[in-house]
Amino acid sequence: MTVALQAIPQFFDNAGVPLSGGKIFSYEAGTLIPLPTYTDRGGTTPNANPVILDAAGRADIWLTANVAYKLIVQDSDGTVMDSVDQFYAGADPSQLVAAGIVPATGGAYTGPVAFQGGATFDGTPAQDLATLDSLGIAAVRNTNLWINSDFSINQRGASSVADGAYGFDRTVALCETGSITLSQLAQPTDGIPYAMRITQPDAAPKRVGSLQIVEAENCLAYRGKNLVFAPKVRCSAATTVRVALVAWTGSLDAPTRDVVNGWSSTAYTAGNFFVANTLTIATGAAAVAAGEWSDVVVSSSSAGGVVAPSTLNNLYLVVWTEAVVAQNVTLDLSVMRAGQGTSLQLWTPPDTQQELARCQRYFQPFNYFGGTTSRTNVLDFTVPTGVQMRATPTVTNFASGGGSASAAIYNGTAWFQAPVAANNATATGLVGPSVLLSYAYSGATAGWPGSIAIAGTLSAEL
Repeated sequence: MTVALQAIPQFFDNAGVPLSGGKIFSYEAGTLIPLPTYTDRGGTTPNANPVILDAAGRADIWLTANVAYKLIVQDSDGTVMDSVDQFYAGADPSQLVAAGIVPATGGAYTGPVAFQGGATFDGTPAQDLATLDSLGIAAVRNTNLWINSDFSINQRGASSVADGAYGFDRTVALCETGSITLSQLAQPTDGIPYAMRITQPDAAPKRVGSLQIVEAENCLAYRGKNLVFAPKVRCSAATTVRVALVAWTGSLDAPTRDVVNGWSSTAYTAGNFFVANTLTIATGAAAVAAGEWSDVVVSSSSAGGVVAPSTLNNLYLVVWTEAVVAQNVTLDLSVMRAGQGTSLQLWTPPDTQQELARCQRYFQPFNYFGGTTSRTNVLDFTVPTGVQMRATPTVTNFASGGGSASAAIYNGTAWFQAPVAANNATATGLVGPSVLLSYAYSGATAGWPGSIAIAGTLSAEL
């Protein structure tokens, strides 16, 4: 009898990048005696040892239940990234039934099952997941598809954000017209470290909301699977909040950023509420009382819901007010959960450094002062980014402050200096965790040494 290491195990390096080609070695606890893992729940097909991770850092890994393992994680070059000893695979659900802890299929809880220390099964998914996790009986954490799930990261310092533009990291603003105002809340209530507040700034009532687009490499594995999305919301006025899981079926990693086609439509399908080249996996709504935090859950098992289609190329996670809201009404969002399944997921605060690295794959500011190499009318230089960005980024660079000299070339006799002009730099490629930039500099000659002081942003957003 075997138990999955995770629902869909995925491994990352210390910068938060998927561990492509990584290796998972499995041994008997306290030894270096190989102990097999398996490709399936039945435990009939052993994995190679080590297990080699795919380009997304994933693999099917099932462990023998109630057997202690030693696991060592290496990158593709053999550098040890992590290790754990005395790791027990959790009890299989049938063992919990045999022990009388949970009822057999079709059975019902007759009352909560209490454990020493206060852990309790009471038949509600959120409580039972928390109990399983606290007891170490099973690995219940699921990969969260929503990056920056508590909105602790706002590299842009976004405040007033137009419809369809990025605000807080990985988050797109939604509104019927104009813009919305964004701000960050610190510890708005117990259990929520941060939240994003959306304020409706206009005199005319309008609908407001937010979305996140999931990159293809993070969602293609969910084709044909059940998906669930569960944001935690609070509104300053009683209203109905609607959420949706929407598949982008157009070109891979080239989705229409603003997924809303017609705000007043109540047909939540392509060409109506949503734009073309989409397929609605599930949508649902909940009435929320003024000033109260509420979970709004939708999944493939919701009314009208379907599994993720085989044409899924990207995934939209969308939340908005179903009706218009008045000026200065606020909508707070936090604890965003999205992944495989049909019920509310356990949320744990993300590791700050890893989550920042996940965000910087798509967007980050830069500040470079250093040497350049010259081509005709061009200065070339390399900016370290810490993580490999999703694609060659779009560069926005700032002009020199106060007209100070910020770019210079040396012709072998004298230095020539000039201020940096705004938006005069472009990215020409990626080299690992670095971006190659070029700055147009009239008068530069091939082979002349130079230097530049330049700051701006790099965006590889969807």
